[in-house]
Amino acid sequence: MRFTEDQREVLFYRAIRQWSHQHIAEIREQTDRNIRKVYANLIDDIRRKMYIRLWPKYMEKLPLTCTQREFCISYWEQLDELQKAKLARTLEELERQKRKESRA
Repeated sequence: MRFTEDQREVLFYRAIRQWSHQHIAEIREQTDRNIRKVYANLIDDIRRKMYIRLWPKYMEKLPLTCTQREFCISYWEQLDELQKAKLARTLEELERQKRKESRA
């Protein structure tokens, strides 16, 4: 996964140092609202990418942990119809690429 320098910094302070949004905002001279937004977008991106990797394994009945199976189900259920359609197109495109590579 590729993240911007800002995203990596916020993730480090939030996840590793376990600093509050307010404390990170003070250090970066930003608002805590902005820090929360950056962090939320980062987490959403990680979840989406994780789902894209786990869903094919889930559908093929490959071994997954209980947490991974629950994530696949709950993540899909929390999306609205537009997000589901977009994610389905992404998964279909990845499947086409996989088939194309296996033929070559």
